[in-house]
Amino acid sequence: MKKRKRDRNRRWLVLLVVIAVLGWLGNRTLSQINALLKPHVEKVAASEVRNAASAVIKRAVDSLQLETEDLIRIERDAQGNITDIIYDTQQMNELMSRSLDAAQESLNAAAEGETDPHTHLVYYDKGIIYSLPVGMLTGSVLLANLGPSIDIRMRAVNSLVGQIDAVSTAYGINSTLLEIDLKISVEMLVISPFLLDPQQIEVKIPLVMQIVQGQIPQLMVGQIA
Repeated sequence: MKKRKRDRNRRWLVLLVVIAVLGWLGNRTLSQINALLKPHVEKVAASEVRNAASAVIKRAVDSLQLETEDLIRIERDAQGNITDIIYDTQQMNELMSRSLDAAQESLNAAAEGETDPHTHLVYYDKGIIYSLPVGMLTGSVLLANLGPSIDIRMRAVNSLVGQIDAVSTAYGINSTLLEIDLKISVEMLVISPFLLDPQQIEVKIPLVMQIVQGQIPQLMVGQIA
């Protein structure tokens, strides 16, 4: 009786040792796979999230059909020299606020795989912006489409931030190209089975591109408060 009990205990002990060894080997294998795949996944995922977020933001702002014709007014003296540039800061701030709200809503919808409230499109089914075949990580053309896929998603970490910049550059003879841009930045979280990696995204959206005769003093352009 005692011998049978000892044999049973010995079998349980062997079983526990085998389970422990298999668990250790499995964990070590997963760690090695993670170390091998993570750099490649991180590179592809970061690129895809930057492209996806930028495209969603631009489409959201474009869908608003913003009126930018009256954002600036140029004043001249009797000789035709530029004396002042008047910026409609109130309209610019309203425009930026509308753009940030629309872009935020569109990013949230894209991340959830829902219909965009502004373009009425579903950009990414189930919020998956890209499916990366594991075979592609081998670098082999023959294996590129083989194996399971790694799903990549994105999510905004914080609220979008915007600013409006005015820049002037010489254009031809005695002419100046005046540009007003809306810059939107946001930190996006890259989500995949191998990483949670924040990426800073900045999108520049041209609002005004106007050629004016005459030189604009540099002090008249810059960041619009």
